Amino acid sequence: MATTRDVLPLFPLPRTVLLPRSLLNLYIYEPRYKEMIGRCLSLEKPFGVLLLRPDRKGIPEEDAACRIGGSGLISEHKVVGKNGEMLIIVQGVRRFRLLEFVPGESYPQGRVEYLEPTWGKEGDMQPHLTALRDGLASTLRYSPPMLSKMADSLGEIPDAGALADAIIGTLPLDPARKQAFLEVIDPAVRAQSVAQILHEEGFRLSILDSLRSGDSVRHQRN
Repeated sequence: MATTRDVLPLFPLPRTVLLPRSLLNLYIYEPRYKEMIGRCLSLEKPFGVLLLRPDRKGIPEEDAACRIGGSGLISEHKVVGKNGEMLIIVQGVRRFRLLEFVPGESYPQGRVEYLEPTWGKEGDMQPHLTALRDGLASTLRYSPPMLSKMADSLGEIPDAGALADAIIGTLPLDPARKQAFLEVIDPAVRAQSVAQILHEEGFRLSILDSLRSGDSVRHQRN
């Protein structure tokens, strides 16, 4: 499952999960993280995002960070403050497991192993890809603003596991739920989970659409 190890700069954050193919906007203001981001920019290297547990009060940051995280590359950055504060956009790339924190820098860094997809019993991913695309189309039919900015690019992703990651990254889910999804390595399981979410959301939106249509007819009659 894990094929590559690396020492990765780390950014533990509350309520924040970075999934592959998702985009994350961050405001960088702490001196140690300005240093970290500056180094990542100059070397064109990724850094990792780790979700901090909500019950972390009184717990050291290293102990409060989840052990499965997402690495990302900075796609855009802009200095917005006189002290070097930055706005950055991060593109999620890969899952990783944190093996240990490594001292030596002002910012956190750790030895990680990148997690490659592991395949379950269902090796044929085409049915999963079809289910995801159908679910996405159904959801967008009733809620055009939902995922609209990424709808075209999402539909072109040829891999079911990657498409599932991209969809989850756009949904306003609770961080704990996104973290649980991040920790699923089998692409088939991820695809099934997201297809079910889209099915449920499409059904919910279809009911709301029917109710709105009924209200509109009643108002017209009145």
